[in-house]
Order: sequence, then structure tokens, then C-alpha cells
Amino acid sequence: MPSPVSSDLVDFNTLAVRMLQSTDLLARRLRSRLVEGVEGYRLVDPDNVVSELAVNFRVVLTSCLPDAPLPPEEALAEAEIRGADRERLGVPLEDVLRGWRIGLELAFDHARTLAHGLDLRSELVLDYTRMLLRASDLYTSAIATGHRRAELDMAVVSNERQNRLVRQLLLHDGSAADSLKHLKALGLDSYGQWQAFCTENLNDDTRTAVNRWIQPSHPSGTPAGVASVVDQHVIGFLARTPPKPPALIALGAEVTREELPESLRQAQRVHNAARAAGWSRGVVTIDDLGIRVAVHDDRDVSEMMLRRYIDPVTQTRSGAAVLETVWHYFNAGQQVDRTAEAMFVHANTVRYRLRRFEALTATDLRDGWVIANVVWALIRQNPTLRPGLDR
Repeated sequence: MPSPVSSDLVDFNTLAVRMLQSTDLLARRLRSRLVEGVEGYRLVDPDNVVSELAVNFRVVLTSCLPDAPLPPEEALAEAEIRGADRERLGVPLEDVLRGWRIGLELAFDHARTLAHGLDLRSELVLDYTRMLLRASDLYTSAIATGHRRAELDMAVVSNERQNRLVRQLLLHDGSAADSLKHLKALGLDSYGQWQAFCTENLNDDTRTAVNRWIQPSHPSGTPAGVASVVDQHVIGFLARTPPKPPALIALGAEVTREELPESLRQAQRVHNAARAAGWSRGVVTIDDLGIRVAVHDDRDVSEMMLRRYIDPVTQTRSGAAVLETVWHYFNAGQQVDRTAEAMFVHANTVRYRLRRFEALTATDLRDGWVIANVVWALIRQNPTLRPGLDR
């Protein structure tokens, strides 16, 4: 944008110089606003903030002098460094940009106040504001670039550290001493109780979603755990279970650091059984699945159960209805009337189908061991069966 016309140049220069002389005042005002209203800046040393904000104001306000160049390359490079420093201090980019917007508001207000005191035309303030916005856009773009670059660099380092840590603790790949060092770097208690977890790596976003899930809600907090992609799964361990899981998260037993491989083995078994049962989201443990984990894992026993209790029935014309009745019968507490009510059939139909099952399999459905075996067989045949009176 060209400089103001020569008739107003003196007045414009006066305003621009007075604004530049107000650098320290604007920096102190902005620091107070940031500490009071922007969460991320409460983590930053207030004395350092004032000096850095003064530098930012000085660079931008200098560019608003008549015929002054835009912020020079070295100033923009310094801005990138400051943006990176904010990321390393844990100040989110949205807080950095919000702080900059507050700074612009303060500068606009101060320019109007000065112009009023100097009895300058309002058009000069508008011209000054345009120059201020132009310089500010370049400078904030450099700050954001540095912040994002540092964020990516830190993410790469963090991912590498997490990958090594997960392999060391869950897969016995590395030294125990090294794992303790990485736990400490992440702010995690190496002597606490942990639960391994496992989820299917459905796409490139799964690891990102899990990492967001376990990250602390506040920049100064510690993560709930650590995650890494291994083969077709995202695995890791948790000190606590955050709410709102982004996928089906299977948890192993709560153990010490040394026992995490066994906890992972359990989590993997739980995950496989839960997927077979049709679960797609939420946190699931072995307590939630019970016998289903063994049914899914032990193929030899399951195949025997199918041959013994399912095949003789399914080979008959009404076999599906007979097996459905047996399942409802167990869920109804072995009460014929409740079973009939749940299935919308006559009680005599239920009795007939139960006797039919006993005849085909040579069993007695009053025998506890038979009941256990038949439940196993029914779940193996249809893993999505749920307890209760619904189908």
C-alpha cells in the first residue's frame, strides 16, 4: 500500500513514531491480558513474555513508518524461532494467534487514542491500521510457521520415543534402563500400575486418534499412556483410562511394568474375541467378555463342542429354531413360560424343542456341565449372541 499523500505525511509520521515509542507500554498491557485470559500463556515466564512481546511490537510498528520496508527476512526468521519456542513451552498455536489478535486490538485502540490527542484526521488512523495489518499478517504467518514446524519436529521425536518404549516394555525389545529413561522423559511413573491395550489399526488416522485420546487435557499434564503401531494394530499401555475412546480399545490386566507383556497378550485375546462378537467401539476387558475369550481362542475345544452339540441339530429341518429356543431358555433362567413369552410361541412349543435338542444330542439340559458345554457351543456357532432375552 502506498504511503499517505504528502499533505498528511507529517501527521502520519507523527502517529507512527508515537506508536513506535509506545512499544513497551503495549507489551505490558498485552502481557496482562494474556495472563488473565489466555490459558496457554499462564505457563510462560511473565518477564520473558514482556521482552519478547516488545520485540514483536517493535518489528511490526517499525514497518508502519512512512516508506518503511516490510518486516525484513531476519526479523521473520526470528519470528519463526519465537513461534517454535512457544510450541516447546506448551503454548498451543490457537493461543498464540489469539494473543496476537489481542495485541492488534490494543494497538488499534492506542492509535485511535493518540490520533484523538494529536487532533489527527480519522482517515490517517485508517491508513495506519491498514499498514499495521499488512505487516502483522507477514509476522504472524512466520510465527505460525515456526510453531507448526516445531510441533512436527516434536511429534517425530515423541513418536520415535513412544515406539521404542512400547517395544521395550511390551515386546521385550530393548533394555530396561533405557525404558526407565523414556518413561521419565514422558513424565510417567515407572513404578505405577499399567494396563496394556490393543486396537486394530484401521487406517492412517487410527494412531493419531489414539494419541489424542491419551494426551492430557492440559499442556502441563502427563499423558494417560503411550501408543505405537505394531503390525496391524495400535498397542500401548495406560496408567488411567480416558473417556470417549476413539475405537474398540481392548485392555489387559492391571500389572507392574515388568508384567506388561502378559497384559498385552490378554488385551490381544480380548480384542480378537470382541471383534468376533461384533463390538466396534468402546473399552472392553476380559471381565466384559468372560467365556467368549476362551471360546474364540481355543479352536480344538470349540470344534469338538460344535460336533457334539450343534451339528446334530443343524442337520435337521427345524434345527435353527431348536438352537434359538435353547439359547432363550438359558437366558430365561430355564423357565419355559418366560422363554415362550420372549419368543412369542406357546409353552408347549418350547417344551417340544427342548426335548428335541436333548434327543438329538443325547443330553439332559438340567445338567450343569451340559449347560456350560452347550453355551460354549452356541457362542462359537454365533459369536454375536448376547446375554438376555433378546435375540
